[in-house]
Amino acid sequence: MDYTVVQAVRQHFGDGSYNNMSDQQLPPEVRLEGREKSFPFSCQNVDKSKVAVLQFQIVGSNGAGSMKINGANISGGIPDSVSTTHQHRRPPLATEFYAVTNNITTSQIMLIPANVLDSDNILQIEASADDFIIDNIVVMYKTRNRSLPTG
Repeated sequence: MDYTVVQAVRQHFGDGSYNNMSDQQLPPEVRLEGREKSFPFSCQNVDKSKVAVLQFQIVGSNGAGSMKINGANISGGIPDSVSTTHQHRRPPLATEFYAVTNNITTSQIMLIPANVLDSDNILQIEASADDFIIDNIVVMYKTRNRSLPTG
C-alpha cells in the first residue's frame, strides 16, 4: 500500500460569485482557480488491477461539479458539502426570525475503479454552477509485489 499527495493547498473553484460561501470561509491566500484545473500526480509501482481510494476535504459545494482521473469519471463527482441552517430571533421584539447558514468542511472518500491509475496520472476537477474550496487531495493505492532477491 502507498499514497501520493495530489494537492496540499486549498483550491477555490467556480466563477467567484461565492454563492455557497461566506467571506469568513475564504482566507485571502486561497486563489480563485476558475471553473476547472488539472493536477498531475504519480503513483509509483501502482497495481493497476486494484481499486484505489481518493480522499479530500471540501466546503461550499452544492454538488454541481465533476472529477476525472485519466479521463475516467469518479463516481460521486463533487459531492454536496454539509451545511447547517440555524433560526435566530431578531431583537428587540424577538418575534421575527432570520436564518444563518454555515458551510462545514467535510472529508470525502471516493473509490477509483481498477485500471484507471497509472504511473503518471491527471486529476481533473471541474465546477459547474457553484463556488467551492477543495483541499488535501490524497490518492491511496495498492502496489505491485516486488520480488525479493534470493540468495
